Amino acid sequence: MNSCNEFFKHNPWEDQRKRGHFVWALLVTLALAGISYGQVPPGFTLTELASGLSRPANLQALPDGRFLIGEQQTGQIKVYKNGSILSNPYAIIAPLYTGNNESGLLGLCLDPDFSSNGYVYAFVTHDSTTSRVWRFTTSGDVGTNQTLIVDNIPHRGVNHNGGGIGFGPDGKLYMAVGEAGNTSWAQDLNILGGKILRANPDGSVPADNPFGNLVWSFGHRHPFRLTFQPGTGRLYITENGPSQDDELNRIVQGGNYGWPLDTGPNADPNHIDPVYNFSSIVVPTDLLFYQGSAMPFDGELFLVEFTGKIRRFTLSSDGDSVISGPTDFVTISQPVDIEQGIDGALYFTTLGGSLYQVQSEGATMPATLVANFMNGNSAALSSRIYLWNPSTSAGQVTVRVFTLPLINGIAQELTGTPLDLGPLEARSALNLKLVEDILIPLGIPTPYTTDGGNLTLEFTIQAADARGAAQVFSSTLAFGTYPLQEIPSTSSGSPTVLVANFLNGNDAALLSRVYLWNPSTSSGNVNVRVFTLPVKDSIPQELTNSPLALGPLGAKSAVNLKLVEDILTPLGITPPYTDDGGNLTLEFTIEAENVRGVAQVFSGSLAFGTYPLQVMK
Repeated sequence: MNSCNEFFKHNPWEDQRKRGHFVWALLVTLALAGISYGQVPPGFTLTELASGLSRPANLQALPDGRFLIGEQQTGQIKVYKNGSILSNPYAIIAPLYTGNNESGLLGLCLDPDFSSNGYVYAFVTHDSTTSRVWRFTTSGDVGTNQTLIVDNIPHRGVNHNGGGIGFGPDGKLYMAVGEAGNTSWAQDLNILGGKILRANPDGSVPADNPFGNLVWSFGHRHPFRLTFQPGTGRLYITENGPSQDDELNRIVQGGNYGWPLDTGPNADPNHIDPVYNFSSIVVPTDLLFYQGSAMPFDGELFLVEFTGKIRRFTLSSDGDSVISGPTDFVTISQPVDIEQGIDGALYFTTLGGSLYQVQSEGATMPATLVANFMNGNSAALSSRIYLWNPSTSAGQVTVRVFTLPLINGIAQELTGTPLDLGPLEARSALNLKLVEDILIPLGIPTPYTTDGGNLTLEFTIQAADARGAAQVFSSTLAFGTYPLQEIPSTSSGSPTVLVANFLNGNDAALLSRVYLWNPSTSSGNVNVRVFTLPVKDSIPQELTNSPLALGPLGAKSAVNLKLVEDILTPLGITPPYTDDGGNLTLEFTIEAENVRGVAQVFSGSLAFGTYPLQVMK
């Protein structure tokens, strides 16, 4: 029980003297195996985003791309925003007991309704005998209104304090608490140590807890972090054993996990076996189920090992065993906490003081588009949004709805959580009805007349270079198709790609024109591809076998293209085009920077107008 490994089992970040012996042995082992720190598999990149942090044991992603980073022993919660650590902390928790290297600020999580209430929760060792859960209210980049949620969680000023916290799909707050080195606590249902706890968001005891107090499961030694499997709601924790039997456990209501009577797999039918029992000491800290398509790991479980690995697992359909893995993904010194960002990349901290990002090579931030409906929602029944994805990668689409405030007003988010609108396939589009596809599913009444009748819709699309337009019918806005604003805006590169949508207007396409204007001093050839623009859930069809060359576009000049004579007829597309609802998308590629364009549309169903073309990155 006093081996170097045991120092780590009691304390994943023991003092430097004790840790040094173990890490030196680990370095020698890795060197002999030909492994170096900072490795990721081919096709992925590892980037250090920030350094100089003090024991950043906690990492929490925010839904707008920021991260909260909790420093274990300073009590500071710092903000990583727009590529750097802000000079002013989100909060500083005090008093804070730090008399042992496993004490201090030990866990962070968000309220399920964070987007509307801004609540952030923190698990701390408050003094030498008591741990607490605090709640903060987010105001900009600062946490305010520090409120005590759970008090009197026992510890003894030593080790095995746990600290992992998180909300389940049932809206309850779950907390991982160690037995503080007192093995008898783990089996005593009247003591909160050595347990997984479950509370209402205000800290009170839920009526359906199995033992009439906060205890949800018991028989735990040192549970460190917890997570819930998307779709199933299953709860998993990492648990540190003594000199063997590090575990991945699935937690069930009222379950007994055996400590100190046994560890690892056992024959006692009253004790629940681990989902995975590690054959050697790995010191498991955090764990995360990956979601999305930015990396090819949708549904897989990532588990952080303080001894120098982040590894992948695939669980069985019943969630009770591992069918694939562990597979090495990252090799690095002292990883601790892991999160998935809104870009689909993985972010993690190391106890040495750094924040890292792992992403697929060539991956980009998701596209974020904004559509404003200003004083026009009395006629919103007829409005549509079109989202077009010219890239070769698919991605999910979510939307959030806000009120659109007047100058100096305060916007209110009307969505508790983003509404999932489904996939946007490569080279495809979504045709969304504002009311049927967005407002009604979110329970927003129409016509929307409060707050001046103004709404802002923010679309996040997990695909590079997606673009969109909002087609508005309104008593105060002239009918038209308005490009969606991209957040953040970026300058166009070479070549320029422009998209023109002809929406249900091709019955009069004989008179439509496209103008491409090149304000730059560089010239380039123009090519066009033509696609159908599908209705929602349909598959677009490219009507061009190969791009049609339209000739050169000189510097400081323009081309005036007739839709039918210059594009459709040479491609053999018969006008008026009436298939697929009469919708067409034209994608122009110009070998010149900063080109702009407009589509001048004559149509029986579209009022005459000149509409800006959306610019591709």
